[in-house]
Amino acid sequence: MAEQAASAPKKSRVVKSAIGATAVLAAAAGAWFVIDSQERRVSCDELAGSNEMRSALGAEGASASTCEELGEAIKGATIGTAPGRHSEQQAQAMKNVLLALGDATQAKTVERGLHVPLSEALADYATDTRAMLASGRADYVRRSGRSEKPWKDADGVHFAIHDKSLLRVLRVVSEDPTAYATLRGAATRQAARELAAVPHDATDPNNADLTAPSTGNARALAAFDAIAADLGGTQGDDEGDKWAAEVFASLTHGADTSPPAFDGDPAGYVTATWIKRWEKAGATKPMAMLRNQGPELTEIWATARGLDPNTVAALRKRADRSSQTGFNDARRTLN
Repeated sequence: MAEQAASAPKKSRVVKSAIGATAVLAAAAGAWFVIDSQERRVSCDELAGSNEMRSALGAEGASASTCEELGEAIKGATIGTAPGRHSEQQAQAMKNVLLALGDATQAKTVERGLHVPLSEALADYATDTRAMLASGRADYVRRSGRSEKPWKDADGVHFAIHDKSLLRVLRVVSEDPTAYATLRGAATRQAARELAAVPHDATDPNNADLTAPSTGNARALAAFDAIAADLGGTQGDDEGDKWAAEVFASLTHGADTSPPAFDGDPAGYVTATWIKRWEKAGATKPMAMLRNQGPELTEIWATARGLDPNTVAALRKRADRSSQTGFNDARRTLN
């Protein structure tokens, strides 16, 4: 890991518990998790000078002296012209940025001004982050080493790092509620796309073609639940309430929009239907309701697809188990 790494933030004295639906997006821009005062944040100019970041960003990144400049350099080097589509050079840059931020044992605590641009860059790689957090993909595991290069397949260009390294970096970035909402929103949309891609003739609840997308989604989304829990827990602190309120407001923004027809846009239907459900049921305990997201997405999709009730129930049960296992595994990693 690059020099001068700070220890991964330990439990912040905050929570992610409920607050009312009157929350306004970004109304409390200063609402942050309280990090132990003795923890040193790595400055953006210091981070820009690390070997991995120099390799990722070149001269533009090396000259960055502010978080705004470094954030723009990161997005410029990693995000393509079309959403979710990248060159091998861009994917390598994203990998190098993450390697500059941490490894499987700890992650640097970076300046707050870098959290949102990092989340925006990472959100554009939702396909890859979902695959890494879901675990079990041999192509990602095999190429997760520091020296492994991005690869290209029929779906585009991909990169991989160790899932524990990714999880720790996501946890640091998620201190900012806007950043967490950006990452969680991207993960939600990717989960819906995974479900929408299931072959129409896949109907057997014992067949991986039908079950793997929902269990993988549940595990990946549970990692974000573990991040929220690690950032605060469930004790009931005011700062945590503000953080949860901003996440809730951001993710439910536009929830009054009617979902598109399932047949025309299955991914859009699943995402919008879940958001409306969460907006109605999660006003008082948003993060607690969010905990069931993976299984609920599965149920929404399977029901809309017209699968029989027994199959829907079986798929939800599998997703529930995967979600709990994923949550526990992620919590152990972050602890």
